[in-house]
Amino acid sequence: MARHLRRHHNLLSVVVVVVSSCCCFGLLLQLPAAADALTNDEICKNGIPAGTQSTINTGEALTCDNNDIIHISGQLIVKSNTRVRAAGMFVDATGTLTIGTPEEPVRDVHIYLNHQPCDINSDACKRQGALWSEGTLDIHGTPKTPWTLLQTDAPAGSSTLQVSACDNWSVGDRVVVSATGGEGTRYTNTVYGDNADENFEAEQRTITAVDAGCVVTLDTPLRSRHRGSWLGGIVPTQAEVANLNRSVVITGPFHRANVERPIEGGQGITTRQHVRGVSRIDHARVENCGRLAVGEYCMHWHVLKSCPSCYVKNSVVEGGVNKGITIHGTHDALVQNNVVYDVRGASIFIEDGNEMNNVVDSNVLMCPSLSNPVALAHFTMDGTGKHLRGRRCALDGHQEHRNSDFDEQSGLYALSPSNHIIGNRISGHDNAMFVNHQGYGVWGIGNAARRVCVASMPFGRTERNVFHNNAGFGWYVNVAFPMDVDLTADGHVSDWNSCLPFNMATGADNAKSFVIKDHVEYFNDFSMGTYDLGDVTFENAISALNNKGAYWKTYRRGINSGPFAKNLTLVDNWSYLEAPGGSALVEFDGLRLVKLNSADNHIPRFVVNHHCGLPYEQTGGLCASHYLLKDVTTTNPGEAALAPTTFYSETSKSSALLLYNGGAQWLNGASNLDERGANLAFRAPDNCVISGYWGGWGNNEWMFCEGLDDVRIVRIYSPNRGTLQVTTAGDGSFEVPYGTSFYSEQKRQGSTRYAYTPWCSGSSYPIDCANYIWPSGYTFLVRGGSEISIAIPSQVDGPMSDLFTMEYSEPLMSPTSITVSVSGDPLLAGGPCLIESTHSRSFITPYGPLIPQSGAWFECNPWQARNDVHDFAEAFSLHLQYNGADCESANCDTTVTATGVTTTTTTQAPTTTISTTTTTTTMSTAAPLPQGVAACRVKSDASIDAIWDALNWVCTQVSSPCCDPVDTSVCGSCGDGPSMRLQAVANTAWCPMRLSEGHSCVTDGHSCDFGGTMAWSALGSDTCVTLPEPPPTMTTTTTTTTTTTTTTTTTTSTTTTTTTTTQAPTTTTSTTTTTTTQAPTADALTNDEICKNGIPAGTQSTINTGEALTCDNNDIIHISGQLIVKSNTRVRAAGMFVDATGTLTIGTPEEPVRDVHIYLNHQPCTDINSDACKRQGALWSEGTLDIHGTPKTPWTLLQTDAPAGSSTLQVSACDNWSVGDRVVVSATGGEGTRYTNAVYGDNADENFEAEQRTITAVDAGCVVTLDTPLRSRHRGSWLGGIVPTQAEVANLNRSVVITGPFHRANVERPIEGGQGITTRQHVRGVSRIDHARVENCGRLAVGEYCMHWHVLKSCPSCYVKNSVVEGGVNKGITIHGTHDALVQNNVVYDVRGASIFIEDGNEMNNVVDSNVLMCPSLSNPVALAHFTMDGTGKHLRGRRCALDGHQEHRNSDFDEQSGLYALSPSNHIIGNRISGHDNAMFVNHQGYGVWGIGNAARRVCVASMPLDARSATSFTTTPDLVGTSTWRSRWMST
Repeated sequence: MARHLRRHHNLLSVVVVVVSSCCCFGLLLQLPAAADALTNDEICKNGIPAGTQSTINTGEALTCDNNDIIHISGQLIVKSNTRVRAAGMFVDATGTLTIGTPEEPVRDVHIYLNHQPCDINSDACKRQGALWSEGTLDIHGTPKTPWTLLQTDAPAGSSTLQVSACDNWSVGDRVVVSATGGEGTRYTNTVYGDNADENFEAEQRTITAVDAGCVVTLDTPLRSRHRGSWLGGIVPTQAEVANLNRSVVITGPFHRANVERPIEGGQGITTRQHVRGVSRIDHARVENCGRLAVGEYCMHWHVLKSCPSCYVKNSVVEGGVNKGITIHGTHDALVQNNVVYDVRGASIFIEDGNEMNNVVDSNVLMCPSLSNPVALAHFTMDGTGKHLRGRRCALDGHQEHRNSDFDEQSGLYALSPSNHIIGNRISGHDNAMFVNHQGYGVWGIGNAARRVCVASMPFGRTERNVFHNNAGFGWYVNVAFPMDVDLTADGHVSDWNSCLPFNMATGADNAKSFVIKDHVEYFNDFSMGTYDLGDVTFENAISALNNKGAYWKTYRRGINSGPFAKNLTLVDNWSYLEAPGGSALVEFDGLRLVKLNSADNHIPRFVVNHHCGLPYEQTGGLCASHYLLKDVTTTNPGEAALAPTTFYSETSKSSALLLYNGGAQWLNGASNLDERGANLAFRAPDNCVISGYWGGWGNNEWMFCEGLDDVRIVRIYSPNRGTLQVTTAGDGSFEVPYGTSFYSEQKRQGSTRYAYTPWCSGSSYPIDCANYIWPSGYTFLVRGGSEISIAIPSQVDGPMSDLFTMEYSEPLMSPTSITVSVSGDPLLAGGPCLIESTHSRSFITPYGPLIPQSGAWFECNPWQARNDVHDFAEAFSLHLQYNGADCESANCDTTVTATGVTTTTTTQAPTTTISTTTTTTTMSTAAPLPQGVAACRVKSDASIDAIWDALNWVCTQVSSPCCDPVDTSVCGSCGDGPSMRLQAVANTAWCPMRLSEGHSCVTDGHSCDFGGTMAWSALGSDTCVTLPEPPPTMTTTTTTTTTTTTTTTTTTSTTTTTTTTTQAPTTTTSTTTTTTTQAPTADALTNDEICKNGIPAGTQSTINTGEALTCDNNDIIHISGQLIVKSNTRVRAAGMFVDATGTLTIGTPEEPVRDVHIYLNHQPCTDINSDACKRQGALWSEGTLDIHGTPKTPWTLLQTDAPAGSSTLQVSACDNWSVGDRVVVSATGGEGTRYTNAVYGDNADENFEAEQRTITAVDAGCVVTLDTPLRSRHRGSWLGGIVPTQAEVANLNRSVVITGPFHRANVERPIEGGQGITTRQHVRGVSRIDHARVENCGRLAVGEYCMHWHVLKSCPSCYVKNSVVEGGVNKGITIHGTHDALVQNNVVYDVRGASIFIEDGNEMNNVVDSNVLMCPSLSNPVALAHFTMDGTGKHLRGRRCALDGHQEHRNSDFDEQSGLYALSPSNHIIGNRISGHDNAMFVNHQGYGVWGIGNAARRVCVASMPLDARSATSFTTTPDLVGTSTWRSRWMST
């Protein structure tokens, strides 16, 4: 009774009664009502009320109607041998569902959750078919051995298994035996052999008998061998044997999305613990589960925060979709000894990125057959899963989680690595375990979005895991550099500075190293590996029978981290290692190389610098690491003991250095050798030879040097300074070219790998940016004790000219030193300096330094740099703001120290204010600086144009001020002062001034003119000073909606400390009313209010999933606040206008949308040039326009020839391509062998015809099946191995479609065009469009284009990417009076007029990159006899893409119709592919515009404009030449 009372003490009422048999008082305790107090019907309809208890006793059933959800507010107890059937079960915060306890587990309980197909995102649907708990959920079935190991080999044909444990296993139980490679002896004959299917197939059987010694008899013999013994006594190749039966079953119907394609999933049951309460599940089974929506998982802990009492143990999830077990926003819970089998998507999923300290222990995650068998010939490739093969555990259809479920389907997928992964066994998946960010969530997703730095999160314990028989990786991390991140109790970042690789105030290394212990991998492709990861140690790991023993690209090792590997064993891998590049010490402390198969004469390779130096990224840094192999032992039957492998480098002539067993060294690259073969750095011909097994690729030999144990690498991060001359005292000199082995000029700068360091915008590098990460420079070898001189041939004056970060040796290797002198560049010259191998590595990443004040040479010989930690901190603050980092609950203060100056920049959470202010502005004053040269700094939240305006004003006030060598008209003569530069990221200009007496850096006195706060200060000081005569006072009145950011700056010098709050200096005589407003919810405005009145400034409305906003035909939606459009929505209106304060958000880069349809209705206008007509059918923005659809491969290349009659295409990429998508294949000349027979032959029509088809199937290997065979041949191979004659294959579908009616001018002559919709960013604001489609567009008037940037001036944030323009007239994409924008990876197809048009002649520095501009058939076939000549376009030939009717642009659109037509050549045209047009690209002037046209008329000399604006030396930075005296004098010279 006591136990009973304790259990229900909160439910009891106490009544005092008199007991007649004694003289005392007693307590009569009224327990909750018995089970029979409520009928079944009452429970089904009304639930279990709070304070009551009902029991389903043994042998009973609770059966509800199909729509009844059992609501439990009290307690429902379910006993053994019972049945429950309902549409769902909901346990609220006061409720308890008890199906057994640990002390009294139940047997034979069956819960059936019935449900019908429904709108999967609706709340009503989510509760149907769900066991949803917000209270206490206790499920405890009868214990049994959940899984065990095979103890002896089970050969093919065997009907018995000897297993290590079998408690409570029974006849009739289903068991599954994991694959262990069948008879394969190495990865290649396992994957490509005759029995490849069986080698990777888990086999499910039913038990017919089990004895006391755990010999299990099966109903059907096994098809293939399953290993139960250790390979060679070294590798624990034992199959897992899992029991799939449990005594508690939670099930229901499963409604497939497509019965022919199980890979598309469907709708099953779900279980979840939601937000609160506790869930304890042990020995249960969940099946037929999961749905295609975020949160709709088989088993789900949803945002429970810390829940140390929560667990799921010894349970089974089988036959589900969209995750097996999900840990979401939950910490400290336990997932142990479970079996997840045959589930599509990730088996265990750690969702948002903030989850921490959960223990995932000893689970078996098994896919029945290999999940992603790309290029494995013996596997079914159609993706259906019908044959139990193909992409068996992949899920195609859940776009938000496509990375975890389809592209990189994984047994365990985690955004947060801060959990403990122990003793798990994973097989059959694409990847066993993958730590990644869903492809878009480096700042977290879901509830953790913008609250975590996923790629910097620390790792938990990883121990005793066994990953085998997976198609891709075993243990896999994409990009991560774990840091000692400051976290809240909920796993959110509490200080964003801690996400950086170094403490920016002290330079201390912030890495958080971790160890992977006792790890085993076999029969995987890539095995354990990563792209970029550092500060990890593999301890007592075994990698065997894999294609690659390990796979790595970039590695770094911090001063506090252990070796790369400790006691690593590599057994019979095809390649022992594909080891990382980088700039690091790659140390193997105990390495065992084993070759067991003596009959196999293959010698595994040991590869270094794997994928190092790839162009257009940062992989591998300078490709110059020290590889230290200690205590190497070999087992190699039939070969010499010293030669179990061959060393290779994937980078030609790098300075990689390999040290073997303490004495011998191999030097990667036979460069810098004299005629005797001696290395010029240390003259040792007798000690070094090109030798033996230490071979390489091409001339990339390894030089073996016996006994030279003091050779080390020198790495210098630098821009191109020409070839360095290095002289070694006593040995001579040698040349060190600039980065020839690693594509130095094509590297990426900034935050591509260290995602939380500041971004550097640009298309070619280096550029001026506060982040100096840029993996380019010089490397060479030198012996310890050497005296070397480095001669720099010339001084560099440009971006990163102050970068010369030198690293010598490694601080964790045996100590050595060298003496260095530098000459040539006066900024860097100095020495001699003694440089120790233990010199500081502060601020240096494997891709380069964060700041120029770094490295050994700066320590010895500091110089005046252009940027410092102060600038890095400011750029970091902007980076946080741009990415929306949560600064309300986390510290966004950026505190740094530089040359005695400490600066703190505080970013507060944005506050929306509405204010009216009248301001009188005067100048603040301070003492002037001495005469001489000083560097002044201007910072502004205004545009770059506004900064230029301010500089021009300064020039009128100061004699010999800032000067720009590109345009000496600004501020007159340059004198001998350095140049000025602009930094777009931080809107910053550094302005070195030549100061005359009484003048110094100035504070801007008219910042209100351009709407931004601005301050000038001396370098190293934030004290603003004034001119002798300040400018006139100005007054402005503004009514604005603003986001307020407070910046506090603290400056400390060695003698004085000044604390200044920097604001626009003002004296205010005004009345200011400030109202803080919160954005209303979406339902604050009705659809009719939005259509008629728009979105007022300061408000926000949302069109949610499944909704539609439909306006009358004449309504134009006016957006002054923010309109957010979610997935699966429709908008219909006569137009949309985003004014200067407005924002239209249709998806973001982090959360792209799907299935959004914008229909802009309009009627034919009589006056196409009237303002009223221009707004009809237009998406017109003067504010912020963000459109981001679901990513997909926009276009790709044909990989093999597609002959006439073919119905399939082999393409190189096909991400997110789907059945029903339309594709178009470009013409490649058909069977023509030269131009004449291609043009004049019998098949001339087809030879120049692109062919559009619809996809009927696409498989994992990107074989695309078409609905109709091709008419002509399309090439996919290189002609003679020389000419890349590969057809472009473009996908014309996108998830965001902007469309409307198209009214033809002449239905008989399409060449005359008509009136469609238009989109434009007009004069101001920013436009960011990605993965969208615009169709039925364009009109016959100047400015009425399909997509149009109109006179935005500099807009580095503007882009249109991965989008489609189809079926339009009068230009596809137009760049007009706009600079620094990006047009990338778009497809413009079947558009009349120029596909891309650069309009007036003053446009510059725009990047037009990798676009496909395709006309369906030859556009201007004059004199080609076999083409229709009438110009109608009726037959899809003739002048298909010509436009007859737009007179002002007749040259670009008709006479010389061109894919890309530009008046201004001063832009970057890169990687585009243009076909089918009259001209591919034409730089011309519309036949009349040699002085410019439109807004640039009489302001540019079109025929003299430079082809690359960066090379212009006689023009101002903007090509609009203004009418000043300088203009007139310089005009004569041009």
